Amino acid sequence: MNIHKFSHLVLFILLAVPLSTDAQSTPKSEPQIYANFITEEILKQHLRVLTADSLEGRETGTPGNDKAARYIARQFANLKLDAIGDNQSYMQGIYMTSYKWDHIRLEFNGGDFRHLFDYIAIPSKNKDLKLNYNEIIYIGYGIDDSKYSDYKNVDVSGKVVLIYEGEPIHKDKYVITGSKTPSEWSAQDNALKLKTAKEKGAAYVLIVKAGIQKMFETYRGAILGNEMVPTAVGNTVDSNIGHAYISTDILKDILGSQSANFIKQRNKAIKKAKPLSMSFKGEYRIDQKLSFKDVKSNNILGYMRGSDPKLADEVLIITAHMDHLGKRGDYIYHGADDDGSGTTAVLSMARAFTKAAEYGFRPKRSILFMLVTGEEKGLYGSKYYTTFPVLPLENTVADLNIDMIGRIDPKHIQSADSNYIYIIGSDRISLELHELSESVNARFSNLTLDYTYNSPTDPNRFYYRSDHYNFAEKGIPIIFYFSGVHEDYHKPSDTIDKIHFNLLRKRAQLVFYTAWEIANRPERLKIGTN
Repeated sequence: MNIHKFSHLVLFILLAVPLSTDAQSTPKSEPQIYANFITEEILKQHLRVLTADSLEGRETGTPGNDKAARYIARQFANLKLDAIGDNQSYMQGIYMTSYKWDHIRLEFNGGDFRHLFDYIAIPSKNKDLKLNYNEIIYIGYGIDDSKYSDYKNVDVSGKVVLIYEGEPIHKDKYVITGSKTPSEWSAQDNALKLKTAKEKGAAYVLIVKAGIQKMFETYRGAILGNEMVPTAVGNTVDSNIGHAYISTDILKDILGSQSANFIKQRNKAIKKAKPLSMSFKGEYRIDQKLSFKDVKSNNILGYMRGSDPKLADEVLIITAHMDHLGKRGDYIYHGADDDGSGTTAVLSMARAFTKAAEYGFRPKRSILFMLVTGEEKGLYGSKYYTTFPVLPLENTVADLNIDMIGRIDPKHIQSADSNYIYIIGSDRISLELHELSESVNARFSNLTLDYTYNSPTDPNRFYYRSDHYNFAEKGIPIIFYFSGVHEDYHKPSDTIDKIHFNLLRKRAQLVFYTAWEIANRPERLKIGTN
């Protein structure tokens, strides 16, 4: 018999029967025993179900998403985890509104521009309006800060405002921060700029955007109306200001004969990092109307109460998102890696902890296994939970979030190093969590912990792009586990046959070991980075 197979048979026999309480027997309290319940076969079984054509990509608010939720709930029930959701179920209902354009039209100086080609307006970030104006006011970056303001001595009340993305730089440093790190005014969503324009009384905002087509590909779902806004969180269109992203090409058409002078003046202002305002006369018409529908989806919660009366009120949360992009025409976006890999990892970890509990080693702290919905719509499932928590957030010791851990990214294919995992955010709130993570990996997993995307200057901003971020915003220590973006990211080709199940198992086991340590250590993780 193959020795490798024989050793696995022995382990299976040991785990298949009640473990002895004899002090001289196998050290049953060690996590390696229970980590072995996270197997490639179990991961495959779960992922086959979640990526089946019948689930049609698990898009939030669709029957396929509901099927996935019911499947996960059944797994939690089979593991006899506590149901602490709505009406003692495994579900936490989330109510959202889906917005699409009924019609949208922008006309400038007789030119009728094309939505999705010349300009883009995201439905869920906008509002109904009809404007006829004869003036546009350019105000640089649209920033109003104590160190730099484009609004100084400029009245934009009731007017259409034209701005650029980004913020001023002088002598290779950002003016507002005084360093090479940009401020919050450079955020991708331009939310602060739009909020400021609304407070200043502007009627509409035009944002000059280089690479309109790239924006469309990145935010296709939101732009086409597949994005949803969580109703109960208070994100409604009534609080928005009308705005659109325009290409640099149509900017010239909008400005007409004044275009050359504008570019000259703007370049001067940029070089000196000084505010600049200019007024442009013309005939401008903006007409946009939304249509909407109400949608319900669910987070799925499986709860294991801790064994230590003094620590059981403290809870560790383990998350992944179970939704994906759904079906577009004839194409199903299966989301095997994003985030079928994370979902199956959480289900397997729940099984491993359940087996430990059966053998008398229930974790001292409580654990909430939570598969959230709406991540692809804007982290809405985790946003809902952190706004309306089922368990007190002040008792939440950490969130371990798993999003895409089943593939090898181009960087590591090139270096021929597949034994890795990206760690993001481990040191942002609790240095002790970071040190614990390093120690656990050294003792049990020996993966290469890659911190490339943990850098505050990471242009990908992955720290802000998965469900852990909503916990981090509440001051809760987090770790985001990630194996990187690949050629099938957000494409129908993200399928189960491309998952490296041996790596998925090893990475899931690392999260399990980390969770085990957090759940059983005598003291709660300390907040602080010094």
